[in-house]
Amino acid sequence: NQNIAVVCKGEGPEDEKYSNWGRVALDWALRKNKIRQKIAVHERRRAKFGNAWFKIVWDEGFAGGFGLPK
Repeated sequence: NQNIAVVCKGEGPEDEKYSNWGRVALDWALRKNKIRQKIAVHERRRAKFGNAWFKIVWDEGFAGGFGLPK
């Protein structure tokens, strides 16, 4: 049972001011979507079938165009 952490780093100097907002938003998305439960199901499927995947849907209009995973 390991901790799950989000790290955000901007691609350039102009992106650095948004990196903290991105970390907070992604941390919220992980909690809201109960990622620990999803990882447990993912690992069971991977063990049973030999592979598994996550699908991430992005809401581009959220937060004034910043976007957020659904």
